[in-house]
Amino acid sequence: MVEKNKCLCHAKLVEIHSTISKELHDCKEDVWNFKITNLQRERDSLLLRNNNLRCQLADLHSKIVSDPFMARRYRELCDSSVSGTSKLENQDNPNKSQLYKQLYIFADHNKELEERLSCEQMTSMTWKHRFNDLENKIATQVAELLELTQGEKCVEEIDYKKFKTDHYCKVLQEALQLLKLAKARIDGDRHRIESYMDRVSDLEDKLSEYRMRFSDAKMA
Repeated sequence: MVEKNKCLCHAKLVEIHSTISKELHDCKEDVWNFKITNLQRERDSLLLRNNNLRCQLADLHSKIVSDPFMARRYRELCDSSVSGTSKLENQDNPNKSQLYKQLYIFADHNKELEERLSCEQMTSMTWKHRFNDLENKIATQVAELLELTQGEKCVEEIDYKKFKTDHYCKVLQEALQLLKLAKARIDGDRHRIESYMDRVSDLEDKLSEYRMRFSDAKMA
């Protein structure tokens, strides 16, 4: 049994369907996950720095508790007012005060980053669902078109090559004909220009002759 020639339309549809189901899906996942991954890395880095500051504060607190004088001063600081406490902390233990400030700054930044991450995830999921719907819709339509073209008579590979060959020959003949017409027109223009130049030269000679005659008559 002779195998039928491959339909180029069907082959191209198979290629498009493969691109949609594989390459487009991978590209989509990479694009959507890139920004989320960066935010998660930044959040994890801040969490590590927060934990490091907490460890430093815990170590500083243990040193304060182990020293009777510093422990008494620490209790006084805890019993003082907020403004007085801040003032005494800055005077007696600037390192501890600076650590607290850094910890609060990192904590606020971490909270802001958590909110951004949550917002980005919600936005990403929304677009992801919409993109999935579009992807499924296109894939379904292409699959249906594949089924419709399988049993239909379409342009076959041999016919398509013959069509391209005939088409190129026809285009080549038309191009050669246009080149011939253009060459003929260029030659005609060249002849006309040469005639105009000869005529201008004759007129210039006659003008020079008239000037000489006029000059001789004036002198006589």
